[in-house]
Amino acid sequence: MKYLFEKQTKMILESLTFTKTLFAFDFDGTLTPLINEYENAKISDQILELLALLRSFAPVAIVSGRNAKELKTILNFKPTFLVGNNRLVGLDKGNNIDFKYEKICKTWYHDLKEKLFPNEKNDLGISLENKKYSIAIHYRKSRQKKIAKKYIQDVLTGLSSSPKIVWGKSVVNVIPMGAPHKGMALLDVIEKSGCTNAFYIGDDVTDEDVFNLHHSNIIKVRVGLKKNSAAKYYIKNQKEIKNLLLFLTESFCKNSKGH
Repeated sequence: MKYLFEKQTKMILESLTFTKTLFAFDFDGTLTPLINEYENAKISDQILELLALLRSFAPVAIVSGRNAKELKTILNFKPTFLVGNNRLVGLDKGNNIDFKYEKICKTWYHDLKEKLFPNEKNDLGISLENKKYSIAIHYRKSRQKKIAKKYIQDVLTGLSSSPKIVWGKSVVNVIPMGAPHKGMALLDVIEKSGCTNAFYIGDDVTDEDVFNLHHSNIIKVRVGLKKNSAAKYYIKNQKEIKNLLLFLTESFCKNSKGH
């Protein structure tokens, strides 16, 4: 992986401001720092202002596994494209395949609730979230993370329908096989945007579905260096997202004045 703010790489980054490029961002851990109370995540005013400025120059997409309604209330900013539950908002058709995934997740949610919280007790700081097309089991609040993780692993072995299990940062995503993921969502957004190039940045295992896309016209960036990531570039930490947005908006401003 190459550091995004090296001199040569910054030239590649700046070149995106001369082409028709879609700029796409993961939400948790990318636009916002990871916090124990994930439901209280908030984007700083400065990041919101920079996103709005970037939006004035190019299409901007927010791509998240979160519920779309949640994202809208948190953002206080209208991106060009909003992807919630790994689906482009407004384009869900409610077909039989969608209903199939939703039904599987409803069954899993009830099964997991009974198994994870017998007698409604929750001593390990675990929380359960139904994302409609996937289930997220959070244990960031746990004071005994190793025990909580092992407990979750044991519970997951009894689930039906052979789920795809994706472990993230103090969270495990339980996904029906064949259900939409961020890579599929981003390709959909690129098509709808009409852009020839795309930039995507994310921080977690679920973002690897984007990083593994075989498209040379997508600049793939990870928040944090990770040797086995498929992303080509990285920034050191979430705090550098501000530097990224400043660089992009300043480049756009400079180039627009030059023309």
